[in-house]
Amino acid sequence: MNPVCKYFSLIIVLIGIFACSSFPAAGDETASGPFQNDADWPYVWERTGGPLGGLGYDIRIRADNPQIMYVTDAFAGAYLSEDAGNSWYPINRGVTTRSGYTGDAIPVFSLTIDPLNPDILWIGTQDKRGIFKSEDSGRSWQEMTDGIEEEVGITFRGFAVDPRSSDTVYAAGEIASWTWAGAERQGFMFDRVRGVVYKTSNGGKSWRAVWRGENLARYVWINPDNPDTLYVSTGIFDREAANSDPEAREPGGVGILKSEDGGETWHVLNDDNGLTGLYVGSLFMHPENPDVLIAGTGHDYYSRPWDRSGKPLSPAGVFITTDGGRTWKQTLETDLITSVEISLSNPDIVYAGGRSGLFRSKDGGATWKGLAFPPARQTEINAFAVNPVDPGHLINCPWDMGFHAAVSRDGGTSWRPVEVHHRDEQQFLDVAFAPSDPAVVYAGVGRAKFKYGDIGDEKPPGGGVFVSLDGGMSWQPANDGKMEHMNVAGLAVHPDNPKIVYAATLWNGVLKTKDGGRNWTELGIREKTVFSIAVNPAHPKEIITGTRSGLHISADGGNTWTQSSAGIDPGALIKDVVYDPAVPEIIWACDIMSGVYQSTDGGRRWRVRNNGLRARAVNSLSITADGKCLYAATEGEGIDKLEMGQ
Repeated sequence: MNPVCKYFSLIIVLIGIFACSSFPAAGDETASGPFQNDADWPYVWERTGGPLGGLGYDIRIRADNPQIMYVTDAFAGAYLSEDAGNSWYPINRGVTTRSGYTGDAIPVFSLTIDPLNPDILWIGTQDKRGIFKSEDSGRSWQEMTDGIEEEVGITFRGFAVDPRSSDTVYAAGEIASWTWAGAERQGFMFDRVRGVVYKTSNGGKSWRAVWRGENLARYVWINPDNPDTLYVSTGIFDREAANSDPEAREPGGVGILKSEDGGETWHVLNDDNGLTGLYVGSLFMHPENPDVLIAGTGHDYYSRPWDRSGKPLSPAGVFITTDGGRTWKQTLETDLITSVEISLSNPDIVYAGGRSGLFRSKDGGATWKGLAFPPARQTEINAFAVNPVDPGHLINCPWDMGFHAAVSRDGGTSWRPVEVHHRDEQQFLDVAFAPSDPAVVYAGVGRAKFKYGDIGDEKPPGGGVFVSLDGGMSWQPANDGKMEHMNVAGLAVHPDNPKIVYAATLWNGVLKTKDGGRNWTELGIREKTVFSIAVNPAHPKEIITGTRSGLHISADGGNTWTQSSAGIDPGALIKDVVYDPAVPEIIWACDIMSGVYQSTDGGRRWRVRNNGLRARAVNSLSITADGKCLYAATEGEGIDKLEMGQ
């Protein structure tokens, strides 16, 4: 059997683990070598020991030694702890698959410990072909991809080992639309994917596909009493089935697969069996009776009440079977369940978690009771801001679409969710306190995926700008007819006047308001896709923006602009730009492709400042009030800091 830690609880656990862990120097395990570093630059970036970032997916613990733990990260690879999580070190020797903006990422997505021999490990990669096997507890890896047909666009979500032989292994996979269709086929919100199950009977020397279908394959469960009987769950909350029809609001989907001949033939368990929720993001087999399975179902879009009857298009909640899948009964109805787990020591205790919170059953999943759940539960954060005069006052803007902001007044110990009513499928992309009046807070609204550089020909409407006059506890639009439909990726508030705000938009350049958002004026910047913006705190008429073509600077409040990219990679996508508050002639910028840059002459010339920076994919910067410590948020190496003297 192969129980897998699920998404929401996993990310929270990862943050807790990495925040208190130390990471030794990686040596030859580093994801990337030295970059374009200035020989005369005396300062060196250091890792803070904080969360790695990327996407943590699997946590595995050895059954024979709980001190030994493994965790995967889709940007930093596999990590091992030998002291129950107190310290971690990378174990990627031999893992050759690379991905990411800069080709530095080690996209290890899933990891399974062989239950017959815990020294044998299997890992699978994300978005690129990669199955690797270790026979020495992860100290070295060997590529095992013979027979895997897809080179790109394939993600391995999990493995299951036959209880009779370590040589027989099943790999569950997801195939992106750009691979199976030859071009991206976007659903209403997410990529429309297909699925595959591969099988090896010779310990990974060769693989063959035993199932292909219209949704991703996630979990494979093997009946320990009859190992030729297999179950495969299909679908997840943040992908759409290839057979969905987003224009007609038809969710498509597959359901659960069952084979009774070791994967040679399959039949589908779906509506005809009572399993009406076809996006089965979680599946768990009873530890004592393998004919009992519990499924968690739901989808971020299709499991919301869209039709006139108020019922979701794809029912969400918990379903249970007691006869090996022939019949299913829904025992919990809610908007989205992403994780179900049965207690191995007491199978009457079952847990289910999802967007609505955490539920517990004491009768094997027949009835459920909701448990207390922290209101600011989401850990995928689009934007975060700290009150400049009260460091205990925080605002975070999560990806979660049920609410759009959370406010803390005690430094993050407790949070209060704030519902913001605007268009569906929009999130806060940036949030900014007014320096001269921190009761005034602005937020830019749009579709999050575009802020992160995923921009194509599609230009869907955004939500403009919202403003709070009470420190984030209530919000209202701050738009005119032009602004209300724009995707706003960045904001900068005048240091002395809370009604003057600059907005960086993704297709309409830079806009300015002088009256707190009632009226907006488009400024004359040539580049219309703008990701970041900052105002010089000492000279407020000076504004600098980060775009897909480097930086642009204005000295007259946005009336005229000049390119400010001497020394910057011509292909740079500038995700963030900050002024040194102590010496405003010093400006810092970060690129998702080439790292961190510094200008010491107000933006006329730039120098690379990557000494010691192991990941050049930098998303965000933050600088201390005295300008002596700069922090960089990276993809795959967590948070780095640069200390520049006392």
